[in-house]
Amino acid sequence: RGMIIGLPVPVCSCGVIPVYKTLVEKGTPISASIAFLIATPELGIDAVLLSIPLLGGKMTLVRIGAAALVALLIGWAMKAVSGKSTPGDENPEYTPETKSRETIKVRVKKMAYFGFVEVLDHTAPWIIVGIFVAAVTSTFVNLESFASLSPLAGVIFFALAGLPLYVCASGATPLVAVLLIKGVSPGAAMAFLLTGPATNIATFGLLKSMHGKKTAIFFSLLIITVSILIGYSIDSFILPGFNAADSSVLNHGPGLIENISVVILALLLFYSFLRRGARNFFKELVSPFSNHSHEH
Repeated sequence: RGMIIGLPVPVCSCGVIPVYKTLVEKGTPISASIAFLIATPELGIDAVLLSIPLLGGKMTLVRIGAAALVALLIGWAMKAVSGKSTPGDENPEYTPETKSRETIKVRVKKMAYFGFVEVLDHTAPWIIVGIFVAAVTSTFVNLESFASLSPLAGVIFFALAGLPLYVCASGATPLVAVLLIKGVSPGAAMAFLLTGPATNIATFGLLKSMHGKKTAIFFSLLIITVSILIGYSIDSFILPGFNAADSSVLNHGPGLIENISVVILALLLFYSFLRRGARNFFKELVSPFSNHSHEH
């Protein structure tokens, strides 16, 4: 359930930290909490919608399956290592508030606010940064040298490269699309997509403070190991001979739908920028959760 609930939610690894703390403090099992902690930044509906045109249908399905598998495996493994140790400030009298009955009109308003305000504000700066980094990388970085690496070496390199980075699942998607177009294997690209959004210094510090240094180190090693194994399996068995040119829109001319969509997206990004101002807009890249908590 932690994995299923976490996968579609468009929150990055920094924004999910306070949610994870609340889950643990309220007595949620460690396996479910860890699965949620991993699944939430790994994907998100927004990242899926970006992946379909940029990475192709096959790669998108593999990405969804890989994210779910990582969350499940590490959730189960962390339960074995952490045991039943959770912070001692649980509240046994805590009960979720009963949801009041809401009219369809109220629900539609909430849905629109979530989709066109909260999700937009959270993902807009990441999409801009991701497109910018992808453009710079494609122009100035010699990615062909990475494509010459052996399948296992490439997977290991990109898994380790993603480990310390603070990247959003949506923002990483355009960069990975460029990597694939330049010849990087799908397994190596997937390893980067798995380790990048799921891990950073903030996540390590959270696990260390709540569960101890041993648990935090074990978590990081598990992320690396599982991501490498999944990446190598993708190259060897799932997508052998994968050709990004056949699946990515980057190698094809945009059609009417693409042109209309990019205009709508640009207007939405500009709307978010104007409404929040430059400071709050780009502050999302540093501390997304605290940013929204102050505004709301």
